[in-house]
Amino acid sequence: MFRRKTRILVIEDDREITRILRRSLAAHGYEVLIAHSGEQALEVLEQQSPHLLLLDLGLPNMSGLDVCKQVRIQSKSLPIIVLSVRNTESEKVQVLDLGADDYITKPFGMDEILARIRVAMRRTFLSSQEMESILTLGPLQIDFEHQTVSLNGQAIKLTPTEYDLLKILVEQRGKIVTQSMLLSHVWRNDQKNNPIFSTSLWGNCVVRLNRTQFILVS
Repeated sequence: MFRRKTRILVIEDDREITRILRRSLAAHGYEVLIAHSGEQALEVLEQQSPHLLLLDLGLPNMSGLDVCKQVRIQSKSLPIIVLSVRNTESEKVQVLDLGADDYITKPFGMDEILARIRVAMRRTFLSSQEMESILTLGPLQIDFEHQTVSLNGQAIKLTPTEYDLLKILVEQRGKIVTQSMLLSHVWRNDQKNNPIFSTSLWGNCVVRLNRTQFILVS
């Protein structure tokens, strides 16, 4: 039920593996985005808002570990499945502790990849199953399935962090939500405990959301 609406970003520098993944995933109805470096991946993430990442650890320049860290700074909920030749328990634990949702050792079979993707998307769906697929609050409309937001019929561009922040506020509408509660859900522990970081980024996100007239937070 998820495949034809799921956009997957494949982050892999091996062109042959990329070709195989693109062809196989597309054949199963997925929309496939490709990035051959960590830097390119972060650009695609910002511009295309994928629903799931397939991430190789052995990337040039910016490592897969660094990509994982950066993605988790921006989004707590985006599923990350790591693909790697590294197969020691300590390496797997390190990646999972950084925020990856799953780990597949190369060489891999496509049936396993497809099954892991289905599991990851099922978890994502179940975590938000109590919410409407499309929520309308006055002029504001949020499409949770496609992670898009519009105001008065006009699409609004949000960063992954801003979207996560808005999503939590909408989920908890009618309830008291403190700044510390939002920080604990949206930002990592090392960031939320940094007063300069948390105050600055929190302020920037709230200002952006207020300017687009989504919400008013005091």
